[in-house]
Formats: sequence, structure tokens, C-alpha cells
Amino acid sequence: MPNLVLFDIDGTLANSNEVDAICYVRSVQEEFELEKIDDRWETYKHATDSGIFEEIFERAFSRKPSEAEIGRVIARLANLLEEHYSSNPAMFDEIAGASKILQMLRNHPEWQIGIATGAWKESALIKLNSAGIKYEGFPMVTGSDAKTREEILLRCIDLSKEHYGVGEFDKIVSVGDAVWDLKTAANLELGFIGINKPEKFKNYRDCRVMQDFSDQELFMEYLEEAVIPHIP
Repeated sequence: MPNLVLFDIDGTLANSNEVDAICYVRSVQEEFELEKIDDRWETYKHATDSGIFEEIFERAFSRKPSEAEIGRVIARLANLLEEHYSSNPAMFDEIAGASKILQMLRNHPEWQIGIATGAWKESALIKLNSAGIKYEGFPMVTGSDAKTREEILLRCIDLSKEHYGVGEFDKIVSVGDAVWDLKTAANLELGFIGINKPEKFKNYRDCRVMQDFSDQELFMEYLEEAVIPHIP
């Protein structure tokens, strides 16, 4: 049976965390005339675009947003991201080595690729395209498909089984830049590789960490070694 590696986007494939946060906050503020938005995403119940927006909206208006209201903020976010790319494309650079690692895995006999992100689909595609990441042909599940990170990864696993025509994967590894990515992998009993500075995950055992994908050989070693991370 083949193996599956699931990649996050922001901070993992694309260096877009900063611009994404700026545009996300502005889109919600401007569409719904809210003065202050808490951008400490780790404090929200679900650290996904849909989960964060629903929580912000419920706090402000004591009800869930309608589909039309969700559509408004998504459209505004997409416009802001495109404006920022036009003025400062460097804010959307790929994480070093991301394109090369995807290309190598695309042709790998044992590993298949899925993309699982908490971002809404529209913004996810803008960031991938702006970073020059070639994602065509990979199954992708986004924050437009589900509110929780666990459900996003589970849906991506199911979609990947269908896409690659397999009943099961021998091993599944999640690759992400945030502690919530690590915790999601632990909750789902998946292997995990962190893409960030080592101190980001210093409190968690059994976690392989790389700052970027520059060392392809090391990344492949980590894929083979990756185990379920330990949450103290």
C-alpha cells in the first residue's frame, strides 16, 4: 500500500501567514463594521477560516452568519489578497524548497500527496498560485469544506483514497507549521512533521521539525521516521 503526506498551505507551502492575517482581519472589519478583531488564532475553538469567522460573528451579532454573509467576507478577502500580491508579491513567496519537494513526491513510487488547509478555497488557491506552487492533480480539502481541522484532514484522506484508487494508506503523515497542526495530527493518530523554527514545537516529543524544505534528503528521512506526536 502507498503512503500519504498531507500538506498545509499557510506557513507550510507558502510564506503567507502575515499577509493572510492582515487581509483576513481587514475583510471581516470592513464587511461588518467591526473595530477590533482578535488575531490570536490559537485562542479560537477551531483555527480555520470558517471556524474563526463563525466565532467572531457570533460574538458580535449573537447568531451564526448566513451563507450570503460568509460569501461577502470570502470575496473581500480574495480581493485584498490579490491587491497585496499586486503591490508586494514577496509576501506570497513559497517556503524554500516547497515546489521541489512536491515535484519529487509527485513522481515518488511510495508516497502520494494531499493538500489539507483551514483556509477558504478561494484564498487558498490565490496563495498557492501567487507562490508559484503547482498543486494541480493533488486532492485538496479546504476550510470551505469543513469547519474543524480534524474533519478537513479526514475528508482529505478519504478524497485521496478515491483519487489514487486505494483502499487504505500504509502510513499517513501531516506536515504543518502550527501547534494546532501538531495537535490535529495527534488527535487523528497521524505522523507529523513541523515546518517552522525548532522552538515552535519544543514542548512536544516525537516531533520532527525542519525550518523549510531545502534539505530534501532529510525531509524524506523524516517522512519515514514520522510518528504520532506526544501532547503533554
